[in-house]
Amino acid sequence: MAGLACEIAHKRAPEPLTDVRILMVDGQLQAGVKYRGQFEERLNQLLGEAAKKNDIVLYLPSLGDLVALDANAKGSFFRLALEQGSVRLLAGTTSSELEYCRAANEALVDCFRPHRIRELDRDEVLRALYEAKNGSRSITR
Repeated sequence: MAGLACEIAHKRAPEPLTDVRILMVDGQLQAGVKYRGQFEERLNQLLGEAAKKNDIVLYLPSLGDLVALDANAKGSFFRLALEQGSVRLLAGTTSSELEYCRAANEALVDCFRPHRIRELDRDEVLRALYEAKNGSRSITR
């Protein structure tokens, strides 16, 4: 996520991701919830805020996390929001996890447009790390 945030900040992200704020959705959404209704309230609040503001993209590191969150809610909050086009959501996954998620919740997974990203080779990873290291020095006070 940090890499994507840097690309957005440096105006190098693809068109749909220019001038957006990325909010990571994680397990904290469920933390401290005593009753099922509290979790649905949090989901409604999150999705409502994201729908009100056009510059928000929700990010889940794993599509499996999204499928689990949706399964824990009474109703398909994410699927409905995605089908209506009221929120934008990014989720990472692997090909094997994608198949597992499709078997668990095909309707939700079908709301996504997969984009394959090729694996970086060793030199590309080292170059990216070197650039990140040098970039962080320029921000240090």
